[in-house]
Amino acid sequence: MIKESGPVIIDDVESRKLENISVNEFGFDEATLQKLCYDNPTILPIREIELIYEDMVPICMELQVKSGYCDIIYINRNGLITIVETKLWKNPESRRKVIGQILDYAKDVSLMGFSNFEERCLSARKGNEKSIYEIISQYYPDVDEIEFIDQVIKNLRRGRFLLLIIGDGIRENVQEIANFMDHTTNMNFTLSLIEMPIYEIDEKTKIVIPKVMMKTKQIEREVIIVKDSKIKIVDSSKITTFPKSASESEFYERLKNNIGTKMALEVENMLNQFVLDHDMIITLGRGKRISINLKDPNGRYNFASIQETGEVWFYGIVIKMKDDGYQSIAENYLNKLSVILNAEYDKKMKIWYWCIKRKGKYLNVSEYVNKKDEWEELIRESL
Repeated sequence: MIKESGPVIIDDVESRKLENISVNEFGFDEATLQKLCYDNPTILPIREIELIYEDMVPICMELQVKSGYCDIIYINRNGLITIVETKLWKNPESRRKVIGQILDYAKDVSLMGFSNFEERCLSARKGNEKSIYEIISQYYPDVDEIEFIDQVIKNLRRGRFLLLIIGDGIRENVQEIANFMDHTTNMNFTLSLIEMPIYEIDEKTKIVIPKVMMKTKQIEREVIIVKDSKIKIVDSSKITTFPKSASESEFYERLKNNIGTKMALEVENMLNQFVLDHDMIITLGRGKRISINLKDPNGRYNFASIQETGEVWFYGIVIKMKDDGYQSIAENYLNKLSVILNAEYDKKMKIWYWCIKRKGKYLNVSEYVNKKDEWEELIRESL
């Protein structure tokens, strides 16, 4: 019988498959798993789940809430909160209860308010810090205190959390869990199951390789419109506002703060229309700021990279097309687009940074929206 896949270790002489060992053999318990995750947050594959929750800072373990104790609380530099429940899957009853348990914890945290949340986190941490911001600033000294606290307050109020259930070997029917989550209303959170299997390298050395078993996602549904007492069901594929991940929602919220709600909605509808008309791909970029990238159907060339500030960059479209033998297409695209926008095709820096500017500054996406028909035609021609 073929065993399930696992890591392979290679040395100078041979390669061999590592064997998965049970937690009982290793003497592993939930406290060990909890401490492992708390001390090593980068071990968790957050980028595979929701990139806006990356760069998590461990705040405390055993945070007391109304319905129990949250195993781990992380917060990142953007004030986004991750709640973790660690479970070893020995007890079938715990498997059935853990989903409801972490949802209760999330509800309790969202109702706390910032002052109460901070006070309880610091109490559970048992450290010398006087505030959550002081903890974060040890990792990220450039974070603005007022902005950070505002973000934490906002995320608490709307219940925007990443919920992680982490276990040694998750054997629950993940499709049943996914179906349950899809019927949970008012979902402002993302929930993911992470398996932490243990492999033995030798008698003294073990390795843990986390993998994402499931993450919730928003799904397209029919839209019901009621007008003049008549009910009409509209195919969701004809609605230009697509379901968004938490990262995309966060991007558009930040964009609204910078360019206004009306224009941000126009940007979203325009990009969604490009996706519908030309099979283009929307990806997210990260860093201190979030960006949305408009790419060709193969996901290689950046036709635009819209920053949360509203600036439009192009992230290497020329050099990537040059590598594939299409430099003239990329240059033609940027040159014609600069004419449409009454701007300059800027080639002053390295080829990676060739872009469109006016008087040395990137243009705001609102200018692209105002020329969206001409821009779409140019994209079609280039594709």
